[in-house]
Amino acid sequence: MKYPVIRNDITYALDLDGVIIDSILECYFLSSETYHKKKIHNNKEKSLFIKYRGLVGPPYQYYHLLRLINNHQNNEEKIVESFYNNNSKTKESDIFESIFFKNREKKISQNFNDWIKLNPLTDFGNYIKLNTPKNLIIITTKDRNSAVKILNHFNISYQMLYSNEDIKAYGSKGKILDEYLKKTNMKKIYFIDDHTNHLDSVENKNIKCFFAAWGYGTNNGYPEFN
Repeated sequence: MKYPVIRNDITYALDLDGVIIDSILECYFLSSETYHKKKIHNNKEKSLFIKYRGLVGPPYQYYHLLRLINNHQNNEEKIVESFYNNNSKTKESDIFESIFFKNREKKISQNFNDWIKLNPLTDFGNYIKLNTPKNLIIITTKDRNSAVKILNHFNISYQMLYSNEDIKAYGSKGKILDEYLKKTNMKKIYFIDDHTNHLDSVENKNIKCFFAAWGYGTNNGYPEFN
């Protein structure tokens, strides 16, 4: 795929999962082990998780996706409908997210090489590695520690990293980018994400939103970055 030429007069705000890296297998194995409290081999669960990964925004929603997959494996329409109707934070999903991040830290400390293999660069990620923007923001629902490790491993330089912790504090990616513009002299941001809920959170007209069509989500009318 051919991508637009990177411009030095623009700040680029890029999502990580699905945009720069393809972490879908890491997310599945980690989510499944956290949900079931053990490793399991369930090809149907895995294929449905991969198919509907694009529904998930914040990491706690992996809990809801796996719960619905395991309750409705033979009714995919029910999985999607129920997810849209019930994906809010709960006590159970908060506990899941906390353990999910702890399990990730454990995997990283036990065998970094095996873990990083589950987070390869996308084609666009390779493009960014070779054509790194002068002004690059990483804005991701991934935890900060693993995001830093991935970016350092692939030698991708950035000016600012906003992680899951920051998004929780600000309330949305759109609010973070709006605040960034107010604090800097940059006049325009190109925001590229594969989840339209994050793009929908943008209200500032100086933040131009693009959908990453190579990612996990489904577009609803945003221009694609290609």
